[in-house]
Formats: sequence, C-alpha cells, structure tokens
Amino acid sequence: MTTGEQAKPGAIKRRTFGSAFESTLLKIEKSGAVISAAFILIMMVMTTIDTSLRFISKPITGVYELETMMMVVIVYFGLSFIQSQRGHIRMDLLSSKLSESNQLLLNFLSDVIFLCIAVLITWKMGDAAWKAWLTNDYYEGVVRFAMWPAKGAIALGTGLVSIRLISDIIRNPLWFSKTGSGAARAVRILFAVVFIAALAGVAVALINADLKPHVAGYYMLVIFLVFLFIGVPIASGMTLIGIFGFWVLANSKVAMGTASTVPFSAAANYTMTVLPLFIIMGIFAGLAGFAEKGFDMARRWTEGIKGGIIHATVIGSAFFAAATGSGAASCAVLTKLTLPEMLRNGVRKDVGIGVISSAASLAVMIPPSTTFVIYAMLTGNSVGKLLIAGIIPGIIGAAMIMLIVWIRCMLNPDIVKATSVEKSTWKQRFAAIPQAWGLALVIVVIIGGILSGTFTPTEAGAIGAFVTFVAVLILRKGKDKYKEIGSGLADSAGIAAKILFILVGGMLFGQMISVTRLPNMLTEWVVGLEVAPIMIILAIMLVYFILGMFVDALTSMIITLPIIYPIVIGLGYDPLWYGVLMVQNIEIACVTPPYGMNLFIIKGMLPDTSMGTIIRGSVPFLIPLLLTMAVYIAFPQVVLWLPSLM
Repeated sequence: MTTGEQAKPGAIKRRTFGSAFESTLLKIEKSGAVISAAFILIMMVMTTIDTSLRFISKPITGVYELETMMMVVIVYFGLSFIQSQRGHIRMDLLSSKLSESNQLLLNFLSDVIFLCIAVLITWKMGDAAWKAWLTNDYYEGVVRFAMWPAKGAIALGTGLVSIRLISDIIRNPLWFSKTGSGAARAVRILFAVVFIAALAGVAVALINADLKPHVAGYYMLVIFLVFLFIGVPIASGMTLIGIFGFWVLANSKVAMGTASTVPFSAAANYTMTVLPLFIIMGIFAGLAGFAEKGFDMARRWTEGIKGGIIHATVIGSAFFAAATGSGAASCAVLTKLTLPEMLRNGVRKDVGIGVISSAASLAVMIPPSTTFVIYAMLTGNSVGKLLIAGIIPGIIGAAMIMLIVWIRCMLNPDIVKATSVEKSTWKQRFAAIPQAWGLALVIVVIIGGILSGTFTPTEAGAIGAFVTFVAVLILRKGKDKYKEIGSGLADSAGIAAKILFILVGGMLFGQMISVTRLPNMLTEWVVGLEVAPIMIILAIMLVYFILGMFVDALTSMIITLPIIYPIVIGLGYDPLWYGVLMVQNIEIACVTPPYGMNLFIIKGMLPDTSMGTIIRGSVPFLIPLLLTMAVYIAFPQVVLWLPSLM
C-alpha cells in the first residue's frame, strides 16, 4: 500500500512540453489545497468559539450547517494536488514488483479509470449545481444555505482532478521512454488498448445481463479486486464500482442519480468534521514538541527500573498518542527522539527498534484515534463511545509491551547494558511534570470532555487542535515557525482529503453491496453454521492478520466492513467490542512483516540500518500485541465498561 508516488515511476522525468501549462495547473492545485487547509483552520476556530460561548451565553447560530458545507470544500479541493503528487491511497502489492515500464503502464490504466469517475462526478455535480441555482434549492437547518455553491465546489474539485489526470495520461513517460525496444513499447500500448476495450465489453455485458442481485455483487467484487491490483486509487475505485453497481442492479437513471447526490451527501456530513480536526491536532502536537516533553518526563521517572529507558519510550508513546491519533507520526517522532537515548543508555539497537515499532502503534487505539472515527462513519456507530472504548485497551496494550520488556530484561540482562549516564535528581523529576502541560490539557479535553459528555467529539477535536495550535505559537522557536505551521496545515489538508474521499467512496460502495444482499446471505449462512460464534471471530481475526502481512490494514477494514460487519452483528456481538478488535488488528499489521507500515517508516528514518535488523527487532513485539487482543476477546467488559458509563 502506498500513499505517495510509486518509487520507480516517480524517478522518471516527464516530458518538458507544456511546462507553462503544468506550472499554472500546479499553482491552481496548490491554491485548492491552501483553501482546504484554511477551511480546516476556520472550522477549528469557529467550533472553539461556539463551544466556549455555549457555557457563557448563546452559541453561534448556524455553525452546524456551515461546517457541514465546509466539509465539501475540505474533501474535494485538495484532491487534484494529491493526484499531482500521486498521493492517493492505492495498493502497490503488484506494481511494486514490476519493471519500471510496466509500472508506468499500470499508472496509465489506473489514471484512465480514475478519469472516468472524475469526469462523471464533474458532469453530474455541475448539472446538480446548475439546477440548484435555478430552483433556489437550500440546505435546510437553523440557518438556510444555498446548495449550488457546495455542489459547484464538488464539480470544481473533481474537474481540476480530471484536468490533472488528462495531463498525467498525456505526459506519461511510457509514451516517450527511450528504454527498451520499440516493439516492447508497442506491446504495452496494445495491452492497454485491449485491457480498456475488454473492461468496456465486460461493463456492457453486465449492464445487459439479467443478473440476480447477489450474482451482480460477486461480479462487482471481482472487478474491484482487479482495480486494486492495477493500482487504481481505493477511493475512486470504490466510487466507480458503487455507481456502476447501481446501473447493473437497477438502471442508468438510478446510477446517474447516485452520481449526482452521493458525492455531496456523503461529504456534507457533520460527523466527519471530527476527522480533519483530529488530524490537524496531531500535526500541531508534533510541532509543539509534546512528544519530547512526555518522553522526558517518563524517562526521568523510570530511571531506577531495569530497562527504564525502554519503559519511558512506551509511556511517552502512549502520552503522545493521546495528542495525535496518528501511528505513522508517532513512529517517525519516536524513532528520531527516543532511539538515540535508548542507545546512549545501553539498549540493544534491535530491541530499541522493536519497542518503537510496537509502541508507536498505540496511537491507532488511544483516542483521538482517527481509525475509530473511520470505523464509526462506515458502520453508523457512536464516534464518542468508540473513542472512549479505546482508553482501557490502549493502557492494557502499553502495559503488556512493558511487561514483555521487563520479562526479557530478566531473562536476558544483556538487552540493556550498564552505562554511566547521569541520573536525574528528584528536583529535575518534579520539574519535568509541569513541562508536559500541553499533553495533560489535550488529554483532559479529549478524554475527559467526551467521557463526561461536556464536549462532542467534534468540539473536543476543535478545542484540542486550538490548544496545540496555541502551544506551537508559544513553544516553537526559530524563524521558520510560521512556515512550519503553514506546511503542517497543508499536510493536514492532504491527509484529510485522502481519507475523507475514501470514506465517500466506502459509503457508496457499502450502499451498493447492501443492495446486492450479499452481506445478508453471508450472514445467514455463517449464523447457520454449527460452529461456535467465537471460532468464527477467531477465523476473521486470522484472515485480517494474514491480510495485514501484505495489504494496508486500514484499507482492508474499509473494503471488507460492508460484508464482514453484518456477519459479526448477526452473531450477536457488540459493535464497539468488534471495533476495538479491528483497531487492534491494524495495530498488529503496523508491525507485521513484510509490509508493516512502521517497519518502512523506521527504515526511512534509519537508512543505514538493514530491514533484516528492523524485522528481527520488531517480530518479538508482536507477542504483547497478540496477547492484548486475547485479553479483549476473553474479557469483553474490558472494552465495554467505560462506554457503558456514557
């Protein structure tokens, strides 16, 4: 799985013709990303002010409706810039194994397919915006907002993506590459033409076939798998298959109606506002140095314990997780911050790397976990309850890693060799506590606010983001501070747009799959099996564990939830409990070779360290992650107790 440019094609220089057009297009795309980032910042400030006014006077009228409309811009205005960087989330399990020229061929095919859905949405949403203008259509609420600007914004965003894709297709180095023979290039071009023609032929055949809904569903899944393996972005693939599926299941009118409504209704969703706010909070928390403060405090208080510096890394990771919600960010920060300290304190390098890879994954579980937000959006569960459900499991996960570290230190004292590092005084230990004020405040706002019912998840996210923003202004030093803030905003807008667009596609794909009745049929079949329900859960977890070795686990969750979730609920299990199991699976997948995300992040941070060393250090730390999952399965109340208090 990749969220950026393919490694090999990215190294090829594109043709220089049309450079003025390309430069102008890139400037427009960057402007769209800046607008998206500005809307996230405005949403943060507006929600913080509105929440504060709620306690002292009357809140701002129309915030709910306005922020719902703003989500449309946040989702769609950054998509083209992401495509210019080839940053849309896609599967590279096949493409990464191919030659440079064949990767470029797959890029061409995926761009053509992406272009189909981009043009379709541009056309239908442009038409919908025009009709909304003519009919004075309004978004009804406490305050009425005209619908045409929001629908027009979708058409503008996807229209810009369409232009970018056309540019990428024309400028694809495949057409101009000097490498290889002319015959080989001709074969690739012929293959592309045949593949597209075959795909069109299959589409026409399915539209004209009289298929039963569940049979149509199987065909849609097969086509979607083909899209995944040729590198079509996950979001555009799910969106296109969702719309096409409605055409096969019903008719073109229903499909076109879906294309003109769902891109707006799925994005203009107030519940989704929490996601960009959590993302921007994590970016600001990193800039404010919260990880350094948390680690420093934990390090000073664990110095007297065997392997104390390792325990400090785990504790510091848990604290930082409570301010970021991003496993990738935690992994990068911890590698840079804690590994040199562990080595200086005599920790064996492979052990230090293993601790970082496993402890960084705690951010996936501990609120503000963006993964729980995605799960909630796709299943219709309470965001607040899911976030709170992750608290105790996150603590248990950290404790389990520390327990395994302690046992390993007892069995093999050479893991941490004695050093002459100076110990902290009691004065230094107590002085480190107030230095972590930012972390403490964010934890109180997020966890305390949601658990007590004082804040909704969106309000907690906005206030947490505002606190971290203020912390950056106060704590960040240097002349590049404001440039770093701007860069952080741009990063948050890009991450938010990628994830939110996947949610839009996932919702549409899920609606189509539910109409095929495939989930219902599978649920009835599984429930009817003469097998203990817990064995089915264990089998599902095993499948996800294996998938996690080769495919990004978050993507696996998004793709499979429309089918697996009804089965789990049909077996009588609690959706919050299953959500925690899913998130724990994603934690495990971050560390599982050969495609564990944290392994690659650490490799990127430590280019002189072999991947073999990173894997050898990380694999033993799968044990505490698996034992933690066993605790959740054996004792569901560990997960469900805190949410039951809400």
